[in-house]
Amino acid sequence: KQKGAETVTPNQPPKAEAKPEPPKVDPTKEISSAESSEIETDNSPDYSDNPDPRLFAYNLFGELEPIGKPKPQPKAKAESEVPKRPTIDVKDIPVKKFRPLTEKELEFYGSLNWEDNPPINGFYETMMSIAHRQLEEMRLEREAEEAARKAATNGETITEGGTTIHRTEGDFIPGQRSTVKAEPVEVDMSPRPFSEDIQFFHHNGSMVVQDGLVGFLSEVRKNGATFNPLSLKPEQAKRAMLYVTLSETYQQLYNYEAETHEPSEHLREHLNQYYDEFVEKYGNLNEKQNVKFILMDANGRDALALERGENGRFVKADIFDHPVSFAVDELTSVDTPMEALSSSLNKFGNVNLDYMTGLVDMSEENLIQNLEGHIYYNPLVENYEIKDRFIAGNVVQKAEDVKTWIDREEERIKNFPGYDGIEPYIAMAQDSLKALEEATPRKVTFDELDFNFGERWIPTGIYSAYMSNLYGTEIKIAYSSSMDEYSCDAQRKNMKIWEEFCVRGYYRTYDGMSLLKHALHNTVPDIKKSAGKDENGHD
Repeated sequence: KQKGAETVTPNQPPKAEAKPEPPKVDPTKEISSAESSEIETDNSPDYSDNPDPRLFAYNLFGELEPIGKPKPQPKAKAESEVPKRPTIDVKDIPVKKFRPLTEKELEFYGSLNWEDNPPINGFYETMMSIAHRQLEEMRLEREAEEAARKAATNGETITEGGTTIHRTEGDFIPGQRSTVKAEPVEVDMSPRPFSEDIQFFHHNGSMVVQDGLVGFLSEVRKNGATFNPLSLKPEQAKRAMLYVTLSETYQQLYNYEAETHEPSEHLREHLNQYYDEFVEKYGNLNEKQNVKFILMDANGRDALALERGENGRFVKADIFDHPVSFAVDELTSVDTPMEALSSSLNKFGNVNLDYMTGLVDMSEENLIQNLEGHIYYNPLVENYEIKDRFIAGNVVQKAEDVKTWIDREEERIKNFPGYDGIEPYIAMAQDSLKALEEATPRKVTFDELDFNFGERWIPTGIYSAYMSNLYGTEIKIAYSSSMDEYSCDAQRKNMKIWEEFCVRGYYRTYDGMSLLKHALHNTVPDIKKSAGKDENGHD
């Protein structure tokens, strides 16, 4: 039977019509859409032009779909009618350990190679490896896409039996299917021997990089140390690696220029490069988010000194521009021996007679005579020292050591038949000994000593023994140097503590132990007494 037809005008309620007699169907007759739209329905309202929000919902693509109404499925075409197209088998890319590098990072690290620019530390080795790996993957991916386009143009069919292209974390291998499955790599985080040579700036707690891991050194010795890896996130590890590179470059630059008195433009260029890169990515060294991290390193305070505050912002220190361990402007001549001495101290940090004689055009003997009283010969270091350094410290012990040296040398040359050459140095050492003896303070007599109860230099055992004898019971006294505070305790108190050495105040009682603690700290108890009542009835 033919279903009933109803005429529906848009935005108007449908009108029901009487069921007509079954007419003869004319297949050639077309229904005019201009007069009305005859829609074959199942006698239910049609909301296609004005959808009812209660019957429709949005799908994942933002399109309205009726609820509970199945969508018509297209008829399946015959297998012979479906045109064959080239297919590409693409696998999901596993999650990479590091984020893809930016174009700027690829351009910089990809331009480096191991032959001409060997990596100077673990950070650059890691970044160079990632950059070259990513560039190779990009090249192979372009080649694979080009091959797929050519195959599609030529009408070739790429099936499983033919050429297949796999996108994996490793290299692309056209023509075969990879059978190796990516497995999570377990990193060994246990302490291990430090594989690199121990440098002068390596100490216990120094932050270093080894095997692509950031960690700290412990048990540092001349011939080795223990490396303790840290578990860091990839971004934290990259920041730590860059900081270690910056810190070690600064230490090497300063030490080289201090020892050779020659500027190193190569190391200074690298220092500027690493600093600029760190500031661009992570901010200034002295910013709050970096200070706590940098102070974890034993050399962290040296690294923070690479910046100084100027007009409310951080700027580079002088070492980024010129050497700071020696004077760049070289002096060629001075007028007086004292100026020559000052120049020698500024450049070498000690008395260099060869350098000084070249500045004043004076013989060494005349120079020493002019500086008499300002420099002294120290036979213990076999060189002259300025007065402030030689006559300082434990002058009593230093005088004994100098006298021992003089006696040993005089005994050695006593029976020597000729001139040994040590005689002038013995004479200068005797002058130095005389200056030390004159600077030796006189001994303080016992009656000049002033002892106070609670002196920190007196052992606590003496206090404990004295108070135990005074109170007639065992008294334990301890001192905490970090808090600068004494503590005292008596396991068994007696009447001497409760009554004889006791002060009863108006509000509280101070027994012998309370008074002992006040005496050790050289304080007095705050004893108060009521002098009457106020208008509110309070003391």
